[in-house]
Amino acid sequence: MQIEEAAVFFANNGLRYQIIDSIYSKGVTPGAIVEVLPAVGGKVKNGRIISVTLNAKGEQHAEIPDVVDLSYRQAYALIQAQGFTFIETKYVPGRHRDLAIKVESNGRTLKPGELIPVSAVLVLNVSDGLPGDEEEKSETEQDEVIEEH
Repeated sequence: MQIEEAAVFFANNGLRYQIIDSIYSKGVTPGAIVEVLPAVGGKVKNGRIISVTLNAKGEQHAEIPDVVDLSYRQAYALIQAQGFTFIETKYVPGRHRDLAIKVESNGRTLKPGELIPVSAVLVLNVSDGLPGDEEEKSETEQDEVIEEH
């Protein structure tokens, strides 16, 4: 039932209502009532306020936090705290193990503060800490290469 229909019902029965929350569920019509308190069928005195939870009209969005140069654990926790639940980890070449590099979604790098749906799949890029390129080798390793020639 939509809130507009419920408002007429409440008014006809001497009840008042208050929208206390909204959630997003793909399987429910946007704007539909998801929950009422007290529950349907419960006894309510005349003039009491019925608490209503609606299905949101659109999907919930959240900001991408700035995770660059944070530890993997800090970055992951910060992303989760924003409400994101689908977080994958991708290790990429880098000097410092478990250092957050960037956040991606659908192959696109996301900027801190950007709003995206909380149901989006995020990829947290984290450095692997493995030496890979010549520039990442220690100075002694580079000196040994020069002395060999």
